[in-house]
Amino acid sequence: MTTLFIAVGGVGLTLLLLSTLLGGVTDCVDSAFGAINCGVSSAAIGVALTVFGAAGFLAFDLTDRSWLALLIAVVCAFLLAAAAQWTISWVADTDLGRVNQNLVGSIGTVTTAIGETVGEVRLDDINEVETRLAHSSTPLPVGTRVVVREHNENRITVIPL
Repeated sequence: MTTLFIAVGGVGLTLLLLSTLLGGVTDCVDSAFGAINCGVSSAAIGVALTVFGAAGFLAFDLTDRSWLALLIAVVCAFLLAAAAQWTISWVADTDLGRVNQNLVGSIGTVTTAIGETVGEVRLDDINEVETRLAHSSTPLPVGTRVVVREHNENRITVIPL
């Protein structure tokens, strides 16, 4: 049973680290699941799996009862994943007014090549402190100057200048 908890916790920690360090990469996963409208970020899933593994491992070590360890792990994972998702949503909604800002016409630079899926663009606007997920109808290499053609929630569509 401890092997299960260690394995699940390891997968969760890996997902959590990837979503923290390479946010744009795991946002592609979030966007794919967003089509199903699950409403849960990959970071929150990583938190859930990590907490499930850690809490289950500790509970099993302390009680030697599989059913109790699973129950404790599931409850802890659910509570902390919900807290993580709420925090992520709150930060995303209050991030320098980005939600209400119309970016159409803004100019920026491609920071991660835009291929058939998504890439990243850093906009020149002073309020834009992070890169944005972007897609284009044509592939764009890093360093290409672009203008925002469409803005939908967290993703922008760009065309070369």
